[in-house]
Amino acid sequence: MRPNVCLVIKTLSFILSFFVLQSLAIGAIDTVQVKDLSDEWVYYDSWEGVYMPLVENGIFQGNTIHFECEKKEFLDYYLRVISPGEVTVFINNRLIYGISNDTLFMSVNEIKRKVGYPATITLYAPNIVPSTISTDIVRLSNESLDQLADVPLTFKREVSSFPDFFTTAIILLLACAAVLYNYFPRVFAEFFKASKAFSFRETDENLLKSKPVSQINLFFYLFFSLLAALVILSLTHLGQFTSSSSGLFFFESYSNGIWEWFKLMLIIFVWLVVKFILVSNTSWLFQLGGFVNNHFYNYIRINFIMLIGVLLAIVIFYFTYETPNTSHYRSVFFFGYALMGLQVVMVSLKLLTVSSFKKVHLFSYLCTTELVPFGILLSLGLNQPY
Repeated sequence: MRPNVCLVIKTLSFILSFFVLQSLAIGAIDTVQVKDLSDEWVYYDSWEGVYMPLVENGIFQGNTIHFECEKKEFLDYYLRVISPGEVTVFINNRLIYGISNDTLFMSVNEIKRKVGYPATITLYAPNIVPSTISTDIVRLSNESLDQLADVPLTFKREVSSFPDFFTTAIILLLACAAVLYNYFPRVFAEFFKASKAFSFRETDENLLKSKPVSQINLFFYLFFSLLAALVILSLTHLGQFTSSSSGLFFFESYSNGIWEWFKLMLIIFVWLVVKFILVSNTSWLFQLGGFVNNHFYNYIRINFIMLIGVLLAIVIFYFTYETPNTSHYRSVFFFGYALMGLQVVMVSLKLLTVSSFKKVHLFSYLCTTELVPFGILLSLGLNQPY
């Protein structure tokens, strides 16, 4: 088995190297921020009948944001508006552009020529989320000026990096799955057996449960972490849960998206390690015998299948609809939490059917290993200032 392990490591290293090099090759226009216009944001208070500064972005309930672009020194620079969701841009009460998971990049001089200057800019969306939007005045670097010297810059649309990131991530996941299936077909089949994952009757599975911590299983745990990280990152981005202040889920470039994905993967992998230690120690504390392997593998296997289902829903929405509503992804996000709750119920029922111990011991064990961790994840996901 050792030669196979070495081949898997070499194959995965080649795949990762390819995508890292690709991320370095994909470049955008280099810009330098001159002014962050979010400091100028106001909203219309219908109760008072006046415009008020927008301070609390996380709890904003309106559907429009207004700000001014009026300084003369901005005329040589560019207005940039970034939004992961659907936003319509008006300048001096004229419709300019509709952004959907995209960046709007415009010459301020061209704005003056087209609609006049100073410019009053309005961003509109039925469910606008200010924390996901970025507005600023930028200037081009010398390199970019040389590249674009002969290009007339008018109303230029700069494509979002998310489509490239998401497509790359899907290809990388499929490549990893193919490698694992090719080298470890029996283990791969056992991990994805839905009939055993959702069966109330426990069966003896020596192939899986003999060594929870092994080189082969380690590859599957890393694949699980990669899959879960992509699901979380995609839902928070497409559902406009992404916040520039959160850091973890916010990215503006392809390479930064890949980096955030791998950071999140490492966090999830650490969570799996903590989960295994928690299950092992709690099982020993309550003297529940060989529950460690049963519990941990059922946890991984059920979540594997559920994550694939959620990812398929994301892929269908993303590639079927050109500009799907963010509410679709928010629904999938909350549906994912419902599936996590179902996983807790399934693991609990499976353990109840194979146990001869007192129900109070099992309940205490399940509270420690399942209910409390689920409550923590639920709190982290829902109690955020999105």
